[in-house]
Amino acid sequence: NSILKNSLPVIALALLSIVSNAQSPILPINSYGVWDRSNAFNISVDTVYNYLRGISADVFWKDVQASDSARYDWSYIQSVLQSAYLQNQMVNISVGVGPDAPDWIYTNGVPAVITDDTSHTGWSRYPYYLDNDFKRYFFKLIDSFGFFLRNLPSNLFNQIAYVQVKTGCTGDEVAYKGNPINSSYIISDISWRSFRLDAFEKYRLTFNTGNTASVVGLLFNNIDPVDQPTEWQWVLSNITHGFGTKGRAYGRGHHLTDELTFKTTWTPYLLNPQGLQLFSAAEQDQTWTAPLYQINVPLGFYWGALSGLNTGLSVWLVTQSALNEARTRPELHTVFKLFNKYAGQIYPATA
Repeated sequence: NSILKNSLPVIALALLSIVSNAQSPILPINSYGVWDRSNAFNISVDTVYNYLRGISADVFWKDVQASDSARYDWSYIQSVLQSAYLQNQMVNISVGVGPDAPDWIYTNGVPAVITDDTSHTGWSRYPYYLDNDFKRYFFKLIDSFGFFLRNLPSNLFNQIAYVQVKTGCTGDEVAYKGNPINSSYIISDISWRSFRLDAFEKYRLTFNTGNTASVVGLLFNNIDPVDQPTEWQWVLSNITHGFGTKGRAYGRGHHLTDELTFKTTWTPYLLNPQGLQLFSAAEQDQTWTAPLYQINVPLGFYWGALSGLNTGLSVWLVTQSALNEARTRPELHTVFKLFNKYAGQIYPATA
């Protein structure tokens, strides 16, 4: 007990150091608001959309490394950053892996996993993530990704808002959609967590170490302090540059179970944060096309905006189809501007 009592000041200082290092904001508050998820609108030409604060540059591994070589093609990301520079917008960036991996990894020995899923017809196979060859190829991809971004000209680098860490199937952070038909490729929760944390560390080393002038903020999904406490503690202890969390679907216009739980967990870090300051991002998907939503489309988006604000959403990544709908329903422009007005008002003194 005496040893513990003597250690408490040291422990407290260590925890304070962790919070102090991680609290620096990554995303400028003036960029909080509605973003173009599909990078489909040139706001300098289509000025009715000039409220869009940012755009996305999402690529697939199979496109940036189509063949088994040391050559990677990051030109699409560079072109998006160039557009963002000209339009004074920020950019979120990610590389889709998992089912978006290139074909050549399978001919080079990575086991291909087929699942019983029939909903995602574009994904015919998944890599076996625990395979050593797969991890080697995946980590080399991250190396190239980081080297490219951190060596961009300053005018383009400064448009980078954050990089989303994707380790599995899209940004959902699961290994597979459906269950492997070959049961030997089932990955236990413990093994999947270990793989994810290895990938987290690779992203940390690649984007958050070295030259401090070129570090890049990271966005994580499935790091909930209650549901994924191990991942949360890892990120809190190791990501010292600051980070963001991928919000849930509360900006999609309907009420979801656990919205209050989500708000209770995350808003202390998002709204008037007193220590650790995070940012959050969430996507608008095709939910707005569902029959229930069609009863009153503008009202659905309005409640999507309110739910996003209620849960401290920083970046509302709106899909192209929803933004297109605003051409015939100008009320939606009003809703998006409403979200922009209030999303960054997270401090009472300046709200």
